[in-house]
Amino acid sequence: MKLYYLIFFFALTHSLAAQNISNLFISDTNKIELNALPTLGYKSPGKAAVFSTVLPGLGQVYNESYWKIPVIYGIGAFFVSEYMGYDKQFKNYRDRFNMSVTPNNPNGNSMYKSYREYYRDKRDAYLWYGGFLYLINILDAFVDAHLYSFDVSDDLSIRINPSFNNSIIITARF
Repeated sequence: MKLYYLIFFFALTHSLAAQNISNLFISDTNKIELNALPTLGYKSPGKAAVFSTVLPGLGQVYNESYWKIPVIYGIGAFFVSEYMGYDKQFKNYRDRFNMSVTPNNPNGNSMYKSYREYYRDKRDAYLWYGGFLYLINILDAFVDAHLYSFDVSDDLSIRINPSFNNSIIITARF
């Protein structure tokens, strides 16, 4: 009898973990069948990742997540803008520092050198941020394609109905 409950529990939890509409049939012969209805569709995670690698946002178009495209390009535009601003300041202080190096002062102006290093570090940080955004874009397309057929309906119910020939039908909806 304990084995019967264990099989019942495993089959029920397995059907609940599938996150789609499932029917579990238990008959007198202790036969268990799991019949899942068709999923919402399928998107290839590899194809989505390749699309986003070639052109950021193209994987989101493939996955039909259009709202993410302006977010990706907006953050990317901010990073490029900040990079360009810090690069301009870096070049400005680099040139000032190079002009301050003279035979009388071979070490140059330390203030200009300090500003040059600061702006170079900030510029390089935004280059790294852009690289992370690019990788996150690819990862998002990959994960979104995996979860494309994931059912997120509001119907969360379990129904137990008696059936013909002494069996029980348990329907779980997620």
